[in-house]
Amino acid sequence: MDVSARNIVESMNYNIFSAERVDPRIREEVPLFKKILDDNINNPEVFHGHINKINDAWGTILKENFKRLIMQYNYRYREETTAQLERQKELVKMADEYNAKVLFNEIEEMSLSGSVSSLTGAFKLTGISKKKPSRRRR
Repeated sequence: MDVSARNIVESMNYNIFSAERVDPRIREEVPLFKKILDDNINNPEVFHGHINKINDAWGTILKENFKRLIMQYNYRYREETTAQLERQKELVKMADEYNAKVLFNEIEEMSLSGSVSSLTGAFKLTGISKKKPSRRRR
């Protein structure tokens, strides 16, 4: 993806317009956009947003080669984003499996043996009684 982004920025050093006559205000914006793209070349989300805004705004007057560079960048951006989402899904799945294993181990340790009647009998044998409130000295 970095190569595609660098190719786009590098191509902006040349004429990216197919039309012979382009509004001078648009031509003045090219170096500004080039600087924004160059500053954000390592920030794929920002770069992707700006390059596609350029394509949307000026698409009718851009050269086909420049549009092709944008398409290549978008393709690689989608591939990278999809791969990153798959890695995140795998990490979440692994964390869920680990948590489930820990939970089942804790439940096994907490499980009670015997029946309900043996437990109530055990409580009776231990003599659980009500405690009286403690007396405080005044």
